[in-house]
Amino acid sequence: TALHCLLLEPNEFDSRFIKAPEFNRRTKDGKAEEAEFLKNCADTGKTVIEYEDHRKLMLMRDSVMAHPDASRLLDLEGYSEASIYWKDKETGELCRCRPDRMLRNYPIILDVKKVDDMGRFERHVEEFRYHVQNAMYCDGYEKTFGERPEFLFLAVSSSIECGRYPVRVRPLEPDWIAAGRDLYRRDLNTFHQCRINNDWH
Repeated sequence: TALHCLLLEPNEFDSRFIKAPEFNRRTKDGKAEEAEFLKNCADTGKTVIEYEDHRKLMLMRDSVMAHPDASRLLDLEGYSEASIYWKDKETGELCRCRPDRMLRNYPIILDVKKVDDMGRFERHVEEFRYHVQNAMYCDGYEKTFGERPEFLFLAVSSSIECGRYPVRVRPLEPDWIAAGRDLYRRDLNTFHQCRINNDWH
């Protein structure tokens, strides 16, 4: 959540998150200082980020901004965390998606993913149904704006290599997208049948 905010809505970051100081938890005084800090933060409504996590987060942000394609896509005018609503033609169901970022002057959807290891991205696609998201978001965008978008994943590894966190900007293969469309159509039709029959078993 913090990485998404830092990359997509950087102006909102300080109003949502607080960086904790570096506490020495091996001492009684350090533990007391941390407890007092957390107590003072409790009523702010902000999420506390531990010192080391914040340092890592800033390095991940710097790695993204050092990637020419990623930084360009984030710098172009666009809309972050904006919802799209449309009525599905086949089922009549109201559908919604919330792209991480849509570019204003180009038919491009950008989706930020943090991965444990860049080599596991393909496994994450199936495990977390990224291909289903890809297909549904593109259908919703086309239905709403009248043109087919390009869906790009901005993947950021949380495992450091050579002083930076690996970053990739990539689309999915057509076979993945086709399989994702089949799955989301299946699921949407199942939801539709459950709703009209009032049978959710």
